[in-house]
Amino acid sequence: MMRAKMARLAAFVGAVVVTVMIAATAIAQPVPAPSQVKPIVPQAREKFVNKQFLAHLEKAAQRYEAWVESRNPGSIAAMREFMRQMRPQAAKAA
Repeated sequence: MMRAKMARLAAFVGAVVVTVMIAATAIAQPVPAPSQVKPIVPQAREKFVNKQFLAHLEKAAQRYEAWVESRNPGSIAAMREFMRQMRPQAAKAA
């Protein structure tokens, strides 16, 4: 029963990620969520004692980045650099 619930949750989260990626591609905006989640994944896996926690999100993010890079080489690096530069400005504004 628990596996069925986890499978439904994974399918739902996967569908949401795909929907967000499609929407972001349609409006030509980057999807920062996987980049923002990436640093906390190891800690979350350790805390929840689940080696596969958010593995589907990681795989979807890797596929998305590979797809974007195949169509627009260098765009992921440019997006990350832009986000890195914006962090201090956002911190000052808050």
